[in-house]
Amino acid sequence: MAAAETVRPPALPESATIAVVAPASPPQTRSETEQAVAYFEARGHTVVLGPNHRKVHGYLAGTDEERAADLQWALTEPGIDMVHALEGGYGTARCYPLID
Repeated sequence: MAAAETVRPPALPESATIAVVAPASPPQTRSETEQAVAYFEARGHTVVLGPNHRKVHGYLAGTDEERAADLQWALTEPGIDMVHALEGGYGTARCYPLID
């Protein structure tokens, strides 16, 4: 059996545009989002937040449809170089059937 080839994404540009989304649980505190934004901006990047990143629906960051819409937007919006998820987990998998 042949060894699998390593696939690496392109390097992040020095002045990248980074989309920040919450595809699973909402950030536990406002400071988590602020810390992520400050970290990227301090390195010269531009940060754009998903439209629904502050929503809360039970233990998730919005409905499945809202979280999927943010993820779809981040993955397809022209000019976005990287997608950063604030939280991960089971809720993300629930979005898979709802994104292209």
